[in-house]
Amino acid sequence: MNEGDTGLAAAHDALLADPQMQFELLPPDPPPAPPGWLRWLAEILQALGPYWEWIAGALVIGLLLYFFAPQLRTLYHEWRSGGEPVVRPDWRPDASDARSLLAEADAMAGSGDFERASRLLLYRSIEDIDRAMPGIVRPAFTSREIAALDVLPEAARGVFAGIAAAVERAVFARRRLSAEDWQSIRNAYDEFAFG
Repeated sequence: MNEGDTGLAAAHDALLADPQMQFELLPPDPPPAPPGWLRWLAEILQALGPYWEWIAGALVIGLLLYFFAPQLRTLYHEWRSGGEPVVRPDWRPDASDARSLLAEADAMAGSGDFERASRLLLYRSIEDIDRAMPGIVRPAFTSREIAALDVLPEAARGVFAGIAAAVERAVFARRRLSAEDWQSIRNAYDEFAFG
């Protein structure tokens, strides 16, 4: 063994003798025990194991009913009426709701924001129609399509179409609504809501 090999062997022995160096893999620490609520949940899920197919089927049916119930209700009403849409000629928004809506819209218009006040009347009118005749207003409908619905009473269609046209001019044509425009919209809604 030459002198270089001896030095290398001594360095190797010193390295192996160093207690700060680790040359063997230690077993991993055991994972912490899961919390009690997780064990409890696992036991419940295990107990429900044989019924998962039924649970999944019930969830799917529930979701389908949730998303399609309004359309099914509309079809049912049309079927009951012999295919004709059910028109409610006497329908008007609730008087107290209409009063508070007009007060809110008047406050906006009072500050000169006629477009926002008109949009408020439009959006709340859509909500009123949807509440009164569930499933009639579909999410993809434009305000023009809603105004053309046969199930709306003639008076409601006219008022809604006027509000929708004014809002469309303000939004799409970027034509600011004047105080006279607002007063015309407000009067039409007022006349329809309160007769």
